[in-house]
Amino acid sequence: MIDRDDSLLDTTRESLRAGEARPPELVPLADNLERPAYYDIPGCNMNVPEVIRALGLSFDMGCVIKYAARAGKKPGVPPGQDVRKLIACARGRLDFIDAKGEERNP
Repeated sequence: MIDRDDSLLDTTRESLRAGEARPPELVPLADNLERPAYYDIPGCNMNVPEVIRALGLSFDMGCVIKYAARAGKKPGVPPGQDVRKLIACARGRLDFIDAKGEERNP
């Protein structure tokens, strides 16, 4: 059994119940873990994960944005690899939409 501290989870639930737009900020474990430079958007005060959350995107669509933004920027990852991942996520979302017969956002 894993011993864990659920206080952050409880605080987040309380914040969401109170109608706050975003849960409390997480404390980064290391300087680059919470906000790696390849997710920064020049001239913007938000990084890619923050934009995805602000837009309320689905997992698949969030990944499309993530891989598009970081292609060619993440050390050790060829740009083509991120583009292939982007395409796979977009196809996954399209398959979901086709299966449900939906052509618009909820």
